[in-house]
Amino acid sequence: MVKPIIFPSDDFVRAAVRTEKRATRIIIKPQPKYAIMTAAGLMTSEKPITTQGGIVIASNGVVTTWEHLPYRPGDILYVRETWCVIGTDGTHDAYGYRADGINYGTRWWPSVQMPKEAARIFFKVTGARVERVQDITEEQARAEGLKDPYDYQDPAWFERHVELLNRPNAAAYAGLWDILYSFPKPIRKHGEIVRYERYPWADGQKTWTHLDKPCYDFGNPWVLVYDLEPIREPEGWPDAYISFFARKRKERKQDPRIGIKTAYGVVEGCQNAPSKIRAYQCKLCGRLDVDDLSERCFCRAGLYPGCGEPELCRKAFVPVEGKGVLGAHY
Repeated sequence: MVKPIIFPSDDFVRAAVRTEKRATRIIIKPQPKYAIMTAAGLMTSEKPITTQGGIVIASNGVVTTWEHLPYRPGDILYVRETWCVIGTDGTHDAYGYRADGINYGTRWWPSVQMPKEAARIFFKVTGARVERVQDITEEQARAEGLKDPYDYQDPAWFERHVELLNRPNAAAYAGLWDILYSFPKPIRKHGEIVRYERYPWADGQKTWTHLDKPCYDFGNPWVLVYDLEPIREPEGWPDAYISFFARKRKERKQDPRIGIKTAYGVVEGCQNAPSKIRAYQCKLCGRLDVDDLSERCFCRAGLYPGCGEPELCRKAFVPVEGKGVLGAHY
């Protein structure tokens, strides 16, 4: 299966461009006390897991099957990265990438919104396992593609982690890990911050208060480790891997009847007043949406509520009072 992957730092993207990145680590949430990778998937447990000859013989654990894990061996991954459009010939766009360190003088778009045709880095997942982040070896840290540890932390940080002094690649990874995960990150529920979480490199679990909210530290967290093999883009990319509804959206964006196609696909020249924000519900798929000007406002049937031919759109969408948020789905 072809799936997207987003690296948490441009340093990992640059390593992937150099074809030096051969592994990645993803934090398991929620954090288990014990974990093991089995043929069926990830097993987590509140009690120690006993195995014999690679077979689990004693555990009260729960198995998360491969279908519910981010990736599995054999998957093809394309890297989503921060991007921009630097030119177009009317049919195809030319893209720039923040990881290249070039200022194109235009707006950067977040990686989650990168279209498939902008992908330039591809991997094949060749293995998967679970371990503590501190279990990384020097060889495995080299596969993450990082080199100089002092690019990420000052000498005082390494004085607190003397076990890394003779392991430069692991030290580089540990330094970047703490930059990414050692600061409290808010966890929201229904839009409200309910708690904060941290996943520092150092051992230890504790609960403390941050900005009047509880903050949970999960030191030396459990991570999913995926071994990666750089590959060329799959045959037929991206058209062969675009869903039916995405293809319908692309066709409608390029239809001259519905306005002008801009760098990000936003349709200009809408026949409806942009200031009017009304909620709609599609009769075909039941999705709630709003009268917005962004490409996110397609329903599952590929119809556009906010622009285009009224006979095509308005018949499928009916007003719904008091529901819908600009640019969001429910």
